[in-house]
Amino acid sequence: MRGANGKRFVVTGNGIFKESQARMTGDIATFNTRGAGQPFVVETSSGKVVLRDRGLIVQRSFVFDTMGDSQIGGHDRCHCGPAPGL
Repeated sequence: MRGANGKRFVVTGNGIFKESQARMTGDIATFNTRGAGQPFVVETSSGKVVLRDRGLIVQRSFVFDTMGDSQIGGHDRCHCGPAPGL
């Protein structure tokens, strides 16, 4: 990739994503997800690391309410961090 100043940089990463089984409470379904590892590293073309995120990067809960009908609606609650790149 080329930055705004015309210099090149490299972006790589390696991580794990896990999603739990849905928990149902009445008409409410909750899914929990986690992203961990080292999702991305930004390096200069000479190999100097400029930015690195690692550890438990993203943890989310997705909550869906059927409201007693067949139409599923919901909202996303994101608990992100500590991750300087996100």
